[in-house]
Amino acid sequence: MDSNDVNALYNSGDAYLEKGEYDQAIATYDQAIQLDSKYAKAYFKRGKAYYMGKKDYRRAIDDYSKAIELDPNYADAYSDRSLMYFFTGNGNGALTDLNRAIQLDPNNYNAFYRRGILFDTVGDRDRAIADFSQAIKIDPNNAEAYSARGTAYSNKGDHDRAIADLDKAIQINPKNKLHYWGRALSYVTKRDSDRAIADFSQVIQLDPDFEQAYRSRAIEYCMKRDYDRAIADYSQMIQINPRNVDAYFERGKVYMRVTGGDDKAIADWEAVLKIEPNNPNARKYIDMIRQNSGR
Repeated sequence: MDSNDVNALYNSGDAYLEKGEYDQAIATYDQAIQLDSKYAKAYFKRGKAYYMGKKDYRRAIDDYSKAIELDPNYADAYSDRSLMYFFTGNGNGALTDLNRAIQLDPNNYNAFYRRGILFDTVGDRDRAIADFSQAIKIDPNNAEAYSARGTAYSNKGDHDRAIADLDKAIQINPKNKLHYWGRALSYVTKRDSDRAIADFSQVIQLDPDFEQAYRSRAIEYCMKRDYDRAIADYSQMIQINPRNVDAYFERGKVYMRVTGGDDKAIADWEAVLKIEPNNPNARKYIDMIRQNSGR
């Protein structure tokens, strides 16, 4: 075995992985492992390729486990395997791996960030916030940790702190639509429609096909009695997805509030019935308008 050949294959695999050429990466790591079956890093990187390129969590777990068998102090392997356990519903396994990763490497950003996500998922907001705060201490310029901590604060009902963290996330990375989305939801809870609308608009600018952003902005426009803009947003949802039952149904409700909009409302609810013939709400609203108008 020539260690130079093994390292050359490993580096070539890394290059493929970096370019998103996952099949080639896996094949190249295979060759490196054939030459050196105890090369822990090759198993680790092949696990990454199985996860990132194939979403093959089981094979990724096998490779991360092999890397850990060969190097029991491989903190990143524990951290990455935790993510696979999380995706396959093994929360206890994920937490055990993250605890071990942090024990081995107290400055492992990913381990603290991922454990924070795990805690937030199970509703342990305080532990989540503590872990996100530690991740921020390790890497103060990582927008994702601020965004995740902001979400945890929002889930606790502390929307002022949530907004402050999302402000920071946006300052670091103004191109991530989810930072604006999270901040908008906090503004909605605080009943600040103008700021919520501004953030939903930013989400839409970054992702013009984000249907939920149009819906949420339409709701805020309705709160301000700006029915024309609300109708325009529901119409855009329908343009994106012509079978979006909720968009037709909600646009019909807005038309009902507009003078002379009854016929358009009925047309929208009839569109709902064409998609879902047994939709009880659409039929109920049509009957209500016709009864009130004496039709």
